[in-house]
Amino acid sequence: MKLQRTLILLVTSVSVASLSVSECINARDFEADAQTPAVNTIEQQQYNLLYVPTPQPVVDAMLQLAQVNSDDLIYDLGSGDGIIPITAAQRYGARGVGIDLNPERIQEANTNLQRSGVANNVEFCQQDLFETDLSKASVVTLYLLPEVMTKLRPKLLQELRPGTRILSHAFDMGDWEPQQVQQVDGRTIYLWVVPENVNNLRRGAGSQIIAFGDSITAGAGVGTRAAYPSVLSSTLGLPILNIGRGGDTTATALARLQQDDPTTTADESEEILGIDKEVFI
Repeated sequence: MKLQRTLILLVTSVSVASLSVSECINARDFEADAQTPAVNTIEQQQYNLLYVPTPQPVVDAMLQLAQVNSDDLIYDLGSGDGIIPITAAQRYGARGVGIDLNPERIQEANTNLQRSGVANNVEFCQQDLFETDLSKASVVTLYLLPEVMTKLRPKLLQELRPGTRILSHAFDMGDWEPQQVQQVDGRTIYLWVVPENVNNLRRGAGSQIIAFGDSITAGAGVGTRAAYPSVLSSTLGLPILNIGRGGDTTATALARLQQDDPTTTADESEEILGIDKEVFI
């Protein structure tokens, strides 16, 4: 083990299984393919079960919160029926790209796009969001399950430019505190802005800070949300994962990092396995 490692380290990018499908379809191309039936795969059935559309009032509030304008390029990850990029194009003149793995959702979105009058501003791509290049986006919108949000967070910070706005319907991103939280018709939306100092994280291969420590790090007496890693996360605008525990020492923390501490919990083990042990601050 190299002595360069410290108690705050970067996590490597997370990869997930892909269907190896990558196809962008705009409204002009859609008519020719509209009669082609979608393949009824197990993966597709899973996406159908998980799909829940975002109500129009929530879409409107998300775009207002991000202060979307005609200069923006919006990437909607898990775009479903396409309502977010279509609304952004109709009301603000923005350009939009919708990303979804489910071919039925892509067909539905393109049907909606044909009727929208903004076909030149929006396209929908059937591909894995983890394989999508997000570097050109100025706004990213999300309505994804918490476990997907957690895995996506390093990619967002690795690829997005400082100042890019990230919006989520219903789910937050754990220890990365949002800049704003808003209630809309009983639903919650969150706004983050990629910080100017995000380039500090890009010097390594990863995009997340892990905080080891004792009971003070863990938040004894105040709770994890008020512990200093969470306060620092909010101040810096960067995600910091807090896996401190009472009684921890430098030696035991390093042992946990090496995976040879018998007291390491399953959850901690899963987090530690994601750390690139050659990357340090």
